[in-house]
Amino acid sequence: MINRVNIIKAIHKNSKVSKRELEEIVGLSATAIDNNLDALKDMRLIERVGSAKGGHWKINYILP
Repeated sequence: MINRVNIIKAIHKNSKVSKRELEEIVGLSATAIDNNLDALKDMRLIERVGSAKGGHWKINYILP
């Protein structure tokens, strides 16, 4: 859970952060980053906009 929060924080600071950069920031392996990103996308908390190289991450905020 804390890893997912850290991933969202990193995306909030830089929406164009790469998976490789997330590995370094969060301190997880490539597989763990992929699994956490997939879980966050499944929960619809984040989504990828555009291509892998030229796109960016979008955080979908949930309002009460």
